[in-house]
Amino acid sequence: MNKILGLVLIVAVISSSLAQSPIGVSDGNAIIPMQSNGLPAINTPFVDAAFNNTTIRRITNYMETGQWGAHVYSQLQAFSPDNSFILIIEDGFYIIKNRITLATVLVLSDINTPRWHPDLPNTIVAYDSNGDTTLRVVYIDVITGSSNVVFTFPDLYEQIRGNQSFDELSHDGKWIAGMASTSDGDQMIFSLDLENGLIGTQLRLSDLFAINTNANFEPDWIGVSPLGNYLTVQWVPANPNQRLNGMEIYEITTGNFVQQLNPWHNHGDFGLDHDGNEVFISSILASPEDNNLPAIVSYGLPLRNNDPQLVLTVPWETLWHISCQGLQGRCVVSSGATGMNFNNEIFELYFDGSVRRLTHHRSGMCGYWVQPRASVSKDGKFIVFDSDFQDDGGINSCASQGQFGGGDVFMIELPIENIIFVNGFE
Repeated sequence: MNKILGLVLIVAVISSSLAQSPIGVSDGNAIIPMQSNGLPAINTPFVDAAFNNTTIRRITNYMETGQWGAHVYSQLQAFSPDNSFILIIEDGFYIIKNRITLATVLVLSDINTPRWHPDLPNTIVAYDSNGDTTLRVVYIDVITGSSNVVFTFPDLYEQIRGNQSFDELSHDGKWIAGMASTSDGDQMIFSLDLENGLIGTQLRLSDLFAINTNANFEPDWIGVSPLGNYLTVQWVPANPNQRLNGMEIYEITTGNFVQQLNPWHNHGDFGLDHDGNEVFISSILASPEDNNLPAIVSYGLPLRNNDPQLVLTVPWETLWHISCQGLQGRCVVSSGATGMNFNNEIFELYFDGSVRRLTHHRSGMCGYWVQPRASVSKDGKFIVFDSDFQDDGGINSCASQGQFGGGDVFMIELPIENIIFVNGFE
């Protein structure tokens, strides 16, 4: 046998075997009782033996003080591209921390909706503070703290709408989207080409409302698809027979309507399948397998003939959150109470329906800030989630933070899944 070919074959076998990590539980039908650990000390790893030794760290220390810590959102990337830093919220302030030491690197101020640039090291992308009627996009170097205005909107645009505009950039960092209030009293949905400094889509809400005369509502969130092909808009109403319902996609540069992916307002996220195609992964109320159970399904962008495609039938009535910000062909799911399998768990879901169940999040989930909302790093190695650990030595945070709850941020560290060899060297 050719020596080089033989090496390649051996490496392929080793890499394949290492790819099947022993951490976590792959049996989707098992009912896993929660193993009591007690509230862990900050920055002290603990092992969840019930899930084959998943390692978890508590990375903020607020729940016992009446304040709270949380990461940003499941559809947003909490970790910098090289995993050196993590973006979290501490008692209402955006904080950049060193992922290893947990030292505060930077407190972000006078900005809105920060998120990591996926292709520039140590860079946060944000809109400015809404302190005046000039709307800007800024890049912030988290090491130096310096801020650079990279785009100033035309005078028509006055202030960013934060909730609707808090979503990921395209994977190459080129496209961002959002909604802004305008000087003539309207709201403008837009896409922005950061690479060339050009506005693409511009859709006035007043013009959209003319399409559906029953519409008098704002979109829930606005973003761009992973490859930057589409502007994505999630509308709160759910009506399969009308526009401005559920998840819609628009051509990124022109704003031309493309499709309604689904008519519902269930939680979901955009990602890439194993072949690198854009997909929307979402919950639905009735599984194609069993109409009495909900499911997680996949929609192509654009839709395929057999959409939605079933990924997993699930035993609970409400899915909490889905994050597809990591590796292709998988998402991370935070589940609610079921009394069955997947009860209050964080787990990886692969698009072939297989799972890697990682831990019980132990949260009381009585308010927004203690919904786990797990989010996964770009390389799939880290997962961050929020919890008050009410089920295991934490606190009952239901009455705190105006009924929103208050807990801490926890981080799961997964083992390296693949080893890449170049010319025989690791």
